[in-house]
Amino acid sequence: MRGFLFFLLFPCWGISLTISEIFYGGDLFIPDSERYLEILNDGSEPVDMSKLTVLVPRSDTSTVAITLKQGNFILFEGEAHTTNWILLPGRRAVILSEDYNTGGRLLSWDTNTLLFKPSSKTSWTYSWANRLHLFRLVYNGEEISPPPNIPLSISEKGKALVWRNGSWQEDFPRPGQAKSVRILAPRVVCLGTSVPIVIESGESVSALCVKRYPSGQQDIYPLSGTSPYVVTLPGAFSHGETWILSCGGVFHKIRFLDTNLSSPYSAHLMISEILTSPKKDYSGGGWTGSDGGGTVNENDEWIEIFNRSSESIRISNWYLEHITSQGRGYRRLRLRYDGSTGVVSSSDGFLSPESLGILSVENGLANKATIILYDDHPLWGRKVAMFSYEFKNVSSSLATYEEYSLQRVPHNAPDHIARWEIFPSTYGAINGSGPYLVMQWNESDPKRLDIFMSDPQIQRGKVFLQARSELGKAFVEFGGEDGFFSGFLRVGRSGEVCDLFVKNGGKNTLIYTNEYGIFSWDFFYREDGWNFPEQGQTVKDFVIYPNPAFRSSEIYLSKVISGAKIIIFDEKGRVLTTMQSHGEEYLVWKTPEKPGLYCFLVSYGGVSVSRWLLVR
Repeated sequence: MRGFLFFLLFPCWGISLTISEIFYGGDLFIPDSERYLEILNDGSEPVDMSKLTVLVPRSDTSTVAITLKQGNFILFEGEAHTTNWILLPGRRAVILSEDYNTGGRLLSWDTNTLLFKPSSKTSWTYSWANRLHLFRLVYNGEEISPPPNIPLSISEKGKALVWRNGSWQEDFPRPGQAKSVRILAPRVVCLGTSVPIVIESGESVSALCVKRYPSGQQDIYPLSGTSPYVVTLPGAFSHGETWILSCGGVFHKIRFLDTNLSSPYSAHLMISEILTSPKKDYSGGGWTGSDGGGTVNENDEWIEIFNRSSESIRISNWYLEHITSQGRGYRRLRLRYDGSTGVVSSSDGFLSPESLGILSVENGLANKATIILYDDHPLWGRKVAMFSYEFKNVSSSLATYEEYSLQRVPHNAPDHIARWEIFPSTYGAINGSGPYLVMQWNESDPKRLDIFMSDPQIQRGKVFLQARSELGKAFVEFGGEDGFFSGFLRVGRSGEVCDLFVKNGGKNTLIYTNEYGIFSWDFFYREDGWNFPEQGQTVKDFVIYPNPAFRSSEIYLSKVISGAKIIIFDEKGRVLTTMQSHGEEYLVWKTPEKPGLYCFLVSYGGVSVSRWLLVR
């Protein structure tokens, strides 16, 4: 009878549980969503984890109780246990949410680790910073305090707080593993790159095991000498191949990734427009392009893409890698609008063939960044597209009232042709605020001028341009679809077979007319073997070309008399730069980012002339 009463008074006799590792401040490869709590059975009896309650921080002074549930975790063969409640002596259990399944899954486990999920995902996501001292374990109603002197926070991002040898230490995350051995190796490696591995151990270890997935191949590499042991292995050549290294009861994962634009969608999808400073509540407007009238924030920022293929593209679990001067991060993408079908409500949306689509970006976009689109989580998926941009030089007075975006022009032009310009946003429509034209001389045919353009008023069909030179004129017909039109003009000297006769260095013009007005673009031609005069005979010979010009583009100042001085002013009369001719064939000047009229004052021998340049 006495023994029975003794058991009732001490129901947890022989049971000892310790919080042995905490992780919450994630980095690029193991994010905060994979935060976890490790619990060590350092007693002599098995423990039924279904009877455990964990008190986790809710605020700076309060906690919330959660129980454990068995989760559905995506694991490699032999990793951990997800259906066992009994934690044996000397072994570890790890609590983390099933968000682990949607990330890179680069955490490693001992094969005997028990994995559980928290009963409340919401309670699990409260901030843990400066609150670690509030953690408690409760087993069968008995509260168990964590080891003494626990720090309030983890000081270094990407590190875990580990209870080892009687003290708390910051170390790399190693949930469910012994702490006496450390495997130091990269977590993500480019295809074909050799892998340096360092093993630190306080006890003798004889071999490193490498198991490769999905093949399941296993290799053993003998270790000799004393710690630290150093091994360099040739890298893998298969995208997504994962290695699990093990040594002395410690495990480490390595993922091999193709860093090229290797997605099957990369040839069919392009980034068309980027909005980083919205003026509309797009989310409140149901992503129809209308203003919902609510608060405007980063949830209303978007990326426009174009599916130029004849097949639908499924936008499911796509991500954006967002790189700025402050760091790198992964952000979830969701298809919100399909230009052919309207609003997309499903998280697994399909973008129609030859259609524009709008992607919302989790946590928004910076005004200056490099972005990379992936067709899955970046630690599994392949790169679809990448783009570096900077959104700047919009008049602050205009930006207060109007919404501007960064747009690919001509609309849907390939990368080697396209320019990126700032215009009023064109949600789900043809880019540009008017006709936009790019021309370039054909590399294989130096007398062929390739011409590319778009007009927001024309989706498909034909457009017509007139070409004029000092020697004649010609009409050019272009065909196109999806807002992008292309064609060419062949030029030549008098007597040659061509569309337009031109003079060496003479001014030529392309003219386009629509219902809103007449638009023109100048171009100059110099055939191999032809030369512009090295210098003008008088200052009046001075020529600027092309004119008009685009922002941040190079223009040429030709026929400048040797010794002439050139002063360039903006439209407010402020001096931008001064140049001097020393008999060069031509001088080069890069136009400013700001559009407007710029004046060139050329002076020599007491004579001055001025020329105006229009920058668009």
